[in-house]
Parts: sequence; structure tokens; C-alpha cells
Amino acid sequence: MGVCGRINTGALWDCDNKSTGGIEQGEIILINRESIDFENTIIERDSENGKHRVSLLTLKENTKAFSFEGINGKKILHAGYKPQTSDFFDAFSHSVNVAIYDQEEASLITINQFVNGAEVVAIIENKSKNNSGKSAFQIYGLDRGLKVGDFNYDSNENN
Repeated sequence: MGVCGRINTGALWDCDNKSTGGIEQGEIILINRESIDFENTIIERDSENGKHRVSLLTLKENTKAFSFEGINGKKILHAGYKPQTSDFFDAFSHSVNVAIYDQEEASLITINQFVNGAEVVAIIENKSKNNSGKSAFQIYGLDRGLKVGDFNYDSNENN
């Protein structure tokens, strides 16, 4: 039985391995949620024993993941989450921002796919990876998928 509504673990500060905020700007991987083979994906959720991780993410045959690249040294890619309260249940709302640089046909088709209801899962790499490396990656949108939110295109942005 899971722990619901109470704290059962703490957060310790490691002076020898100080955390670095942010995510790596090399890339964010996006996967269509329907492409994930959940029968062969290993998800461990056990709040009593402090486990909440995906140790194996498997894609269905003939599907693929997509790389959205950032620019190292710039803060273009972004990921975050915030508490979301509802009458049904409380959860976290995930958000991931990616960059689409060229305004060519293929890029516009990708934008339209997001707007037309694509549900995606994002994999990001944290700058702070923890002493053991277990904090290197996080997955956003695994349970319900990420959907397009508000976004802006400004032709004068970033020159």
C-alpha cells in the first residue's frame, strides 16, 4: 500500500557534490506517447521505499524518438513541473519548451502536429546528475502525455 498524504523521506545536502540547476541544452528527446511499449517498459512506483523511476523505456516496433536540439551555453530548452490541484486528484503539471528554428515546411508540419493533438513524452538531461548518476535524466508526461500549450512566434526574437 502506498504512502498517500504524508512525507516519508527527506532531502539531504551533499557538500562534496553540489547540485547545479538547469538542464543540458544539447537536446530534449520527444516521443509520441502511443509509441511507448508500456508492457515492456519498467516503471517502479513505491513511495514507501522511495522509488519513483523508469529503469527501462521501450518503444514499439517501427517507431522512433525525435531530437529537439538546443544551443550549448544558451537557455533555450526548458523543463519544469508545478502542483496541480483538482476535484478528481492532485498531481503535477509538466511543461517542456523546445526550439524549432527554421520556418521551413518540415518545421511548420511539426508545429501543426503538436497543435493537432500530439501527446508526447519528453526526456531531459539534468546538469546535476547526483553522485551516483541516478538523477541524470527525467521523463515528463509519461502518464498522460504533454500537449501543446501557449506558445509565441516572434519574427524579431533572437535576431
